[in-house]
Amino acid sequence: MSEEKDIARQEQIRAYILETLSLKERADFEKRMLLDETLKEEVALERSLLTHMNEEDWELMDVEENKERLNELRTALRSEENTALSDMIREVGTEYRTRTSKPVRKNFFYAVAASIAILVSVTSYFMFKQTTLETYYAEYANWTEIPSFVEKDQGLNAMAKGEVLYKDHQFQETADYFKEYLQTATEEHRPFVLMYLGAAYTELKQYESALNAFELLTKTNTIASSRGYWYQLLIYLKLEQKEKVQEILAVILLDVDNYNHSKALELQEKLK
Repeated sequence: MSEEKDIARQEQIRAYILETLSLKERADFEKRMLLDETLKEEVALERSLLTHMNEEDWELMDVEENKERLNELRTALRSEENTALSDMIREVGTEYRTRTSKPVRKNFFYAVAASIAILVSVTSYFMFKQTTLETYYAEYANWTEIPSFVEKDQGLNAMAKGEVLYKDHQFQETADYFKEYLQTATEEHRPFVLMYLGAAYTELKQYESALNAFELLTKTNTIASSRGYWYQLLIYLKLEQKEKVQEILAVILLDVDNYNHSKALELQEKLK
């Protein structure tokens, strides 16, 4: 859509909301809304902007002159977080107009910007206060970091087969495969079998089985054993078991050589 058409569209939306269209124009506009979901959303958005100022000042706002800033405000109001808290935006805007003695027309952008800034601050505050351990799981969990055996030497074909199942998201087949393979796996392969087995159980939401696999991993006398603690930590984050999270964090932080020691340190700071 050209800039001229966009401005014309916004002016018509404004005229519709302010009920300055003729009966025929209004009827035609409403027919367009029935066929154009985007137009309907834009009307709702303009109504939201109207809540931040009185009708007269909104009507006098020059659409073309303030096009860029208005678009920024529309984008902010269109975001999921701001939409979810639109009532708060309206309350902030109402309070601003009630408490200030300055003309809203001259301070419109400051008022709306302040409203959105307060909204974002409040949203961030509550998000921080209500951050769950599962949120941290989503931040730190990456089950694609397990070492790969595909395209390695022929002696690792058995591992590669299970890995292919895992990467194809065939998690039940992966779990079944590695559970059986664990019985005959060499000492070299055993840690990696347990990694894939635990990861598959995690994807299947069989967390107790996943924890058991990762516990066995910590007991392998290999350089990969400390991965078991990190993977257990992820499961406890997912299950929101804070005491267990703190317990495993303490173990990981005992040795700087433990897997993801720096991330564990970072997480500890976030949990304070």
